Amino acid sequence: MPTVEVISLPTYPSASARKSLSASQLATFHRNISCALAEIISLPSVKRDTSATRAFISSYVNDVAHQTLQSLIWQAPPYSDNHVHKRVLLLAEKLATSPSSFDVKNLLDIAIAYFPNPTRVRALFTAALISTPNLVEAFASDLVSALTTLLNPSRSAGLYGLRKTARCLVSLLSVCPPELVRPFAKDQAFMIALARAYDEGLASLARSYGGLRMDVVTHELDDWERIWLETKVDLIDSFHTVITVMLQDLSVASGAVLAERSERTFGVIFALSNLPPVPTQLSGITTSVPFLSRSLLADYQHSYNLAGTLNSTLRQAAREDARVDLLESTLHSYDIESSTGTKDPGALKLILKSSGASRGTSSSGKGKVVQSSSKGKALDVFSAPDQALNHDLDLQTSQVMDIFPDQSVTYIQALLTNPSFPYRGNAEKVIEALLEGTAPGEDVLTIDPTVGTHVQVVSNEPIERRNIFDDEVLDVTKIHMGKRKYVVLFLLFLSCW
Repeated sequence: MPTVEVISLPTYPSASARKSLSASQLATFHRNISCALAEIISLPSVKRDTSATRAFISSYVNDVAHQTLQSLIWQAPPYSDNHVHKRVLLLAEKLATSPSSFDVKNLLDIAIAYFPNPTRVRALFTAALISTPNLVEAFASDLVSALTTLLNPSRSAGLYGLRKTARCLVSLLSVCPPELVRPFAKDQAFMIALARAYDEGLASLARSYGGLRMDVVTHELDDWERIWLETKVDLIDSFHTVITVMLQDLSVASGAVLAERSERTFGVIFALSNLPPVPTQLSGITTSVPFLSRSLLADYQHSYNLAGTLNSTLRQAAREDARVDLLESTLHSYDIESSTGTKDPGALKLILKSSGASRGTSSSGKGKVVQSSSKGKALDVFSAPDQALNHDLDLQTSQVMDIFPDQSVTYIQALLTNPSFPYRGNAEKVIEALLEGTAPGEDVLTIDPTVGTHVQVVSNEPIERRNIFDDEVLDVTKIHMGKRKYVVLFLLFLSCW
């Protein structure tokens, strides 16, 4: 019986090598790669998991990760064939169950290349952790120390370097299971480096560019201002992920373990509160402005009411410890009084007010977020029978997805088109419902096969959604990992609409 030859994938060529190909040659190359991936994915694991397959995935995700980080600076979206991109992720998911298929560098590249795609990539990381238990030690010894060094203001290679580091960090932490976040939470040096990058690092960079201007009415954001603010967003989202795991671990501990984790928490928060204050002269004003001239700890307290959360968790372990009161008092000293009762968005209002994005385009200016529903059945399924509503559906969907970029198109269109919802056809009301947590979750929607064009509501129970401007005390037992890129902008959008 003849031997069946198993196709082998080559190393993915570099960007410079691909540039030497004509458009038709490049299309043919990606079509061949896509077909090869489909064939390899269908193979049994013993034939699929080869050194050549792992080398291809490693070279591919490294290339896409590099392009992705470059696009943060130059606003040029990385080129990647969509079919190849999806099939590489599917193949990586299958290989993740095999021992030692991916090292920490591979996993970091995957996180960056597929950000934001938290659900599938987090499942991949969880499978890799199960098949390769020493990943925890590898994260602690390799990634934590490397990222700590890169966050150091003297080692960040300027604003561009810090921007890329912040994206690496938030991409990684947003998909890590708690076991892989803990090495970061346990490392006080990392936590201090993260805060210093946010505080003195970004303050120094802003001064070097002449200071951030707050007069958004009269000017568009400079490129460096956009990059600077987006770096802040990624850093505070990264901090939130680590703090969340730290507090979750604290809330479920008891006895000696609770005492140990409480001491670690005290140590980290007090160390951050003792860092030098951020200079206020960053924009020609001398007042303390959220997300401009305040520390990471102050902005986090402003966003999440960390004082209340710590008070409720630390009291379990240290009922008579005066440090609890001192810590709560310190954090509350960062609070800003508001006559309107709303959170001050501070410098973050610059991102939306000067984005200049027209309706139907993304705020990054990279074109339409949603294609016409005539180009795909996925959108047709959720189209409403009302033709007047269909006329503006793409624009309304784009408007919502500019604020919630990681929601699916079909979910947003379901909310906009279902006649059962009070916000049908009103993008502003959909945004408000998502912010307030009153919109039904995607998991409780289903398509009625007898109708086809309507979405039936299985449950109208509101889903819990946390955002950075929610001043309620966090219930640490219910926090879900993974924050959106623009989580800090949700409430801001409504105030600026």
